Amino acid sequence: MILTLISGCASSPDSRRAEADPDAITTLEIPAYSKLTQEETEATLKRLQEIRSRLQRDRRGTYDGPIRHVWDRILALPSISYEDNLRIEKQATVLLRDKEFIKRVSRRAEPYIYFILEEIDKRRLPRELALLPIIESAYRPTAISRSKAAGLWQFIPSTSRFLGMQTNWWYDARMDVITSTHYALDYLQTINRKFDGDWLLTLAAYNAGHGRISRAVAKNRKRGKPTDYWNLKLSRETMNYVPRFLAATRIFTRPDIYGVDLHAVANEPHIGIVNIESQMDLKLAAKLAGLSSQEIKTYNPGFQRWTTAPKGPHRLVLPLNRIQQFEQKFAQLDRRDRLRWTQHRVKQGQTLSGIAKTHSVSVSAIQSANNLRGTLIRTGQILQIPVSGSTYSTPMGSGSSDGYYIVRKGDTLWQIARRHNMTTAALLALNNLNKNSIIQPGQRLKVRPKKVKLSASS
Repeated sequence: MILTLISGCASSPDSRRAEADPDAITTLEIPAYSKLTQEETEATLKRLQEIRSRLQRDRRGTYDGPIRHVWDRILALPSISYEDNLRIEKQATVLLRDKEFIKRVSRRAEPYIYFILEEIDKRRLPRELALLPIIESAYRPTAISRSKAAGLWQFIPSTSRFLGMQTNWWYDARMDVITSTHYALDYLQTINRKFDGDWLLTLAAYNAGHGRISRAVAKNRKRGKPTDYWNLKLSRETMNYVPRFLAATRIFTRPDIYGVDLHAVANEPHIGIVNIESQMDLKLAAKLAGLSSQEIKTYNPGFQRWTTAPKGPHRLVLPLNRIQQFEQKFAQLDRRDRLRWTQHRVKQGQTLSGIAKTHSVSVSAIQSANNLRGTLIRTGQILQIPVSGSTYSTPMGSGSSDGYYIVRKGDTLWQIARRHNMTTAALLALNNLNKNSIIQPGQRLKVRPKKVKLSASS
């Protein structure tokens, strides 16, 4: 029953890779297949003759050399068998048109590929599958194709919904490397069982949909034709897809043969997962870990807003060398300081501008936080109120030499206190304010107590 549903989902007009747009993959930076020039064809044929015997000889036994990096680790245990043919080498020629692309992808894979290999080994799947994101997304977890496929493994919304992947305004599991990898490997295992362990048919089905490949196999069987992948009549995209994957595995495991320079990704973990228990501001998390805002997003691309998702996952992915620092500082953090937003229940007669004034934030900040297109709100509605000026407002100013700070648009008392290494209570006391006080742009706030000069006799 599950396989039937997967087939229907993947084979629908809104398939994981839209048939109407066979070159959608070009939007992901991956070189699109186009007819080879005469010069490229000649070079391809020559290369095929030169490396065929070498590749076949190497595949007869396992690689027993030193594991210098992840590419060696994949080469040491190849599991997908196939015969050499010109279709593979044509795709290799396309991928090699831009050797800098190969280098970029190998570098981009560094944070994630060891984790993926570990998950593959746990399931005893072919290690070559760790290279599938090369032709799916060029190892960009935020990649989105024209057919709305997203993430390293390129799931479209309909397939992700069917598989139960959480996708909402706050969080997109397709872009979460940890979560999407589990789903992708589950999906590949399910398809592979249906095709009796044939990985080439499995990969074709991952691209075109299980139902479409099953029908092509049945059609050949009915006509007495071979039912292996190479003999199926498929769409242009799927006819290119499997050879492209095999070409990528050759290039990345045998760069010496293809004359490319890969980034040597160490065969060791690069990332770890930390439990944060509840929702947290991402900029604050980055500060605790000693990362930039961009870096924290690189490791946690599933989170779509300025915080982690309210309903989880309540965890962060961080570089291994930053986890100890983060955990130490996180342990000292007051739970109330993890978030820089609050909630407001709309009362009768309230307006968006009035609420913004009450909370000392801009109207546009509230609109962004609640995905509002206009200013219409209703009584009883709960609004998320951001209090992180760094995301929505202009940059905060700094304290002047006389110990005062000039309030800027979007500032809050909490932000100003934090900027000047003081508590909100201390800031309120210095300025004879209370927690309900409203501050205005241009207002002067004392941020440093007056120094008292001591006499010589004191």
